[in-house]
Amino acid sequence: MTAKADWAFVRQFRVVRHWMANRDFAASDHRCLVLEVEHALESIVCEHIEANKRVAHELRRKRMSRLWSWCSLAVATMLSCVAFKIAKYNTVSRIPFMPA
Repeated sequence: MTAKADWAFVRQFRVVRHWMANRDFAASDHRCLVLEVEHALESIVCEHIEANKRVAHELRRKRMSRLWSWCSLAVATMLSCVAFKIAKYNTVSRIPFMPA
């Protein structure tokens, strides 16, 4: 068969039969792929659910990883600014006052 089906609509189902309709183009200028489907086995549905859970978990883990990276960078920047100000203050305060 050279016809294509949008398998996103039937991915949770098992294709029982399929055939081509409108081979003579009497109804329109396109052929029609007809599918007879039934619910997939419970194990296949469970595999899809588990795969979706794993993908969702990985996405959450990556998002939290980026969040923690951003937070640690912000904290490190803030601490370096505080350390710079403390060092600057200590350096300036140690310069003896010279009366003119």
